[in-house]
Amino acid sequence: MPAIRLAVDPDGCFSLGVNIDRDHVSVVALDLTGAVRAGYTQEIHYASPQEVLAFLRDRVDELLAQKLVLPDRIIGLGVALPGGLGRVDLPGRPAEYAQWDTVDLTALFGGLGPWPILIENDAAAAAIGEARFGSGLIHRSFFYILLSAGLGGGMVVDGSYYQGATGRAGRIGFLNDGVGNSLQSIASLSALRADLVTQDFTNIAPTDLMTSGPVVLELVRAWIERAADALAQPIGTINCLIDPGAIVIGGRLPRPLIDELAEAVALRVSSIDDQIVPSVPVLTAQLAADAPAIGASILPFNDLVFQSPAE
Repeated sequence: MPAIRLAVDPDGCFSLGVNIDRDHVSVVALDLTGAVRAGYTQEIHYASPQEVLAFLRDRVDELLAQKLVLPDRIIGLGVALPGGLGRVDLPGRPAEYAQWDTVDLTALFGGLGPWPILIENDAAAAAIGEARFGSGLIHRSFFYILLSAGLGGGMVVDGSYYQGATGRAGRIGFLNDGVGNSLQSIASLSALRADLVTQDFTNIAPTDLMTSGPVVLELVRAWIERAADALAQPIGTINCLIDPGAIVIGGRLPRPLIDELAEAVALRVSSIDDQIVPSVPVLTAQLAADAPAIGASILPFNDLVFQSPAE
């Protein structure tokens, strides 16, 4: 018999993903090939569950109205959010934001459609997405660092995300810099925003940092140097203890700025490593700034469609 060419039908099924963070909400729709059919982001600080639900409902209605996805082929909704979203004390957190730690996410989003709801940590979701469609195509094992309002991390081992004994592996943001400051108080978008606010630069979206003028860029690059200083020793420790194939940095900064941070971190790590423990490559993540939302949308595929790397 002659060979028959087979290909995945992109419209075979779809998945939705939402990323909830202290400074934004993002929604993406993925098709079966991993292509993003649509993506939406709202810059909003400390959105309530009701505000997130309203934003998500409007975006789902828009997706369906524009026929960007087929409603009867949506297989699930993935939700990615930081651990301790409501109780981790970052600048400007209102008291009522604590409700995020008690809200039932499955009940909150269950009325959007007859789909299963899958919930994951945002850094874990980003690492899962990077493993499936980004750096994981080259590096089977890597440690992912997510620059968001906080600072998260996730570990991928032999192509699979490693959760740890209690599901909390990779939480690099809660380490300290040696003098009592948490890493996420230094190497995070909240820390960068605090620097900008001191110079009266408010409400600049991360995506606009490259085009906001030389003074803003000077402040951003000063923050990059401080963040690299804070991250170097923990990354050196990760290199010694875990031996990942790479350190991968992603987040909502424009790619050129993440490139600068990755280069600065790599330079510092190389200065503290020795010949016995070679320096680990420090790379910019391949997925876009919506990596947690993309990773969230992969969760239903992993659960229902894809085989795990071990299978």
